[in-house]
Amino acid sequence: MIDVDPHEPTAEEHARRAIDKPRYMKFRERLSSSLLLGFRIEGVKSSGTMIGRTDFKSVRLEAEVTKVLRDFVESDRVIWERFLVRLKEIRQCCLESEFVSTHEIIGTSLLFAADPITQQFGIWIIDFGKSCRLPPGVEMGPNANEIVESPDVPILV
Repeated sequence: MIDVDPHEPTAEEHARRAIDKPRYMKFRERLSSSLLLGFRIEGVKSSGTMIGRTDFKSVRLEAEVTKVLRDFVESDRVIWERFLVRLKEIRQCCLESEFVSTHEIIGTSLLFAADPITQQFGIWIIDFGKSCRLPPGVEMGPNANEIVESPDVPILV
């Protein structure tokens, strides 16, 4: 945190030379696209090399995320449009999923894969290891992010 913003820690945190994990997670969410868009980019690799940068912690705005994704698909319009179709399919599957509606989905990721040469691509939801069942009678839905006050953003945004 100090490396990014030396003025962010409180006097108490400076004195302890430590912060707690929830505080750091909220700080990180504010810097990244998590707070604004409900997700953040962790890494991008294309054609065997990293795309332009390796630190995505400060990719925050929709335009910045769009640029990273366009660079990833090398501005290939066909793959870009296929990604959009696939994301809509995933969202619809989530809306219809009993698992998604009855579980808090924590720490999942979307894995994007594309090969501009062969025009093959895919998007998958991965990392369900921290997911946990919601209490009886509580369900997630398309508007859950409007009512759930949690540092963890629901899967449907």
